[in-house]
Amino acid sequence: MSYRRYVRLTRRVRIGIQQDESNRRQEEQGLLAPIDVVAAQTQLANFEVGAYAAQSALTGAENLLKELVLPDRTDANWSSAMIPVTPADVIAPLTPLPDAIAEALANRPEIAEVKINGEINEKDIRYYRELTKPQVNLTALYTRQGLAGTVLPPGPNPFTTAFGPLTTQINELSALAGLPALSGISFGSGTVPPVLVGNYGKSLSGIWNGDFPTTEVQLNISLPIRNRTADANLGKSLAETRRIRNQMQQTEQNIQSDVRTAMENLQMAQLRLQAAAVARESAEEQYQSEQRQFRAGTSTLFLVQQRQATMITARSQERRSQADLSEAIAQFQLATGTILSERNIVLR
Repeated sequence: MSYRRYVRLTRRVRIGIQQDESNRRQEEQGLLAPIDVVAAQTQLANFEVGAYAAQSALTGAENLLKELVLPDRTDANWSSAMIPVTPADVIAPLTPLPDAIAEALANRPEIAEVKINGEINEKDIRYYRELTKPQVNLTALYTRQGLAGTVLPPGPNPFTTAFGPLTTQINELSALAGLPALSGISFGSGTVPPVLVGNYGKSLSGIWNGDFPTTEVQLNISLPIRNRTADANLGKSLAETRRIRNQMQQTEQNIQSDVRTAMENLQMAQLRLQAAAVARESAEEQYQSEQRQFRAGTSTLFLVQQRQATMITARSQERRSQADLSEAIAQFQLATGTILSERNIVLR
């Protein structure tokens, strides 16, 4: 199907084609002058120009939407036309204003955000208030250790070997002074207690039996004297409480204003659609009547085309009013915070 053929399928162009074909038949029968056929063709061409412009705007809107929803430029849907399958929503919700405001205050995320900020600030106040008070911390610690290990073979004592030259020098000086010599330096008895001899299992057994326990008790007393940092943080948190309270009131007022505005726009959109429907019906009746008069010879082609243009404009206004009402319904659902549930959208 060619682009021109596609444009001809639009309602406005189709009406122009029907009028042009009717005028041609009447010209062949001698009922119309050739200039009347030219006038019908001129109007048809004007309708096609408008159809081309509308199709261009539609293509631009489709491309913008595809940029948002398609993953990349290689997607096959770039070459496909996007045809809406969901009809326009023209059934407005019947919600009283007080209920709508209450629903918005319960669902809008701005209220939840301010409440969370308030809860965080309350915890900060409690924390900084505690820092301004004296603190007493009692800490008790009880541990057990396993110290068993493998006994090394006998050999020189590393602790006493280093004292050998010192002992020799002391004995030489003692001999010159007529003093008795030192017999040597030794540490311990040279035997390892059985509780310290063993493998990894012996250490675990020592921990279980509590052979080497350690008990520690600490008492810390802190007396803050003019803790300016804590006082400043506490004062800041108290001021933040007042700011959050004012923010909550301002947010609730803004939400109430949004709901009122959305409901007013919704009601006005309903009235515009009703008026547009009446105007479209009246324009269609006038067009049909003018066509009958034209076929009876009591009207002119100019008046028929004028009625035709008026009818097409009325139909366009009705479609525009339906779109405006659908948009007003979406704005109302957005203002009341119910748009996700109405569209069956779940955030995870």
